[in-house]
Amino acid sequence: MQVKLICNMNQRKTTLFVVPRSSESWEGSEALWITIAGLAATAKTKFGNAYVLTADRIAEPREVLSYPLIKEKKSVQKKKSVNLIKIVTNVFKTLIKDLSLWKSSNNNQRYKYQIPDLGDVCFVWEHHDIFSGIGFEMAQRYNAPYIKYVRAPRVWEAKKWSISWPFWGNILEFIEASSLKKAHVVACVSPIVVEKLINMGIHRENILVSLMAVDPKLFQDVDSTRISNQFQLAGQL
Repeated sequence: MQVKLICNMNQRKTTLFVVPRSSESWEGSEALWITIAGLAATAKTKFGNAYVLTADRIAEPREVLSYPLIKEKKSVQKKKSVNLIKIVTNVFKTLIKDLSLWKSSNNNQRYKYQIPDLGDVCFVWEHHDIFSGIGFEMAQRYNAPYIKYVRAPRVWEAKKWSISWPFWGNILEFIEASSLKKAHVVACVSPIVVEKLINMGIHRENILVSLMAVDPKLFQDVDSTRISNQFQLAGQL
């Protein structure tokens, strides 16, 4: 049965956007953070308030434009880890990454920051990952609709990039499907992903195609001349 998300403006005025990673994650995927910031900013305009909850902090939509927050010391650690990983096979690289992600998802220090009084919550949106964040828990706490946003199921996407799981891939995909089935609505980026979600057991009537987009209002105060000069873009576009 299709779920209708109806927010009464007199009762529900806060929207939550949950990301199951830290604010330092997804270096090189800044477009994803821009999309999240845009969605949250639009929700704030529509419903009155919006917060983005990562594993390590809570932020206003505009603050998310500066994500990922990369620390200098982190880049050094990353370089060392890459050198270490070179001595193992691709299979063990994948295993190490999956174990690291699982360990991070079970860190009891995640989401331990203070959350302000939210009042009535219109909906809880969560970016899909193999291991979920607190989106479902927050939706239950505030009796609000739960939305999952899927760029692509992680195991399925990785296989398209020739990343293989010898035996635990099916287990991870089962975890993904179980998480997605908890959502009232599963939003994804393309019809191809819709087909995969249906194959994973998600009801078609609960799937919505929601393209990645940018909220131009977030960039109204950007000094375009400075950026053009900095990157020598004059006459290039």
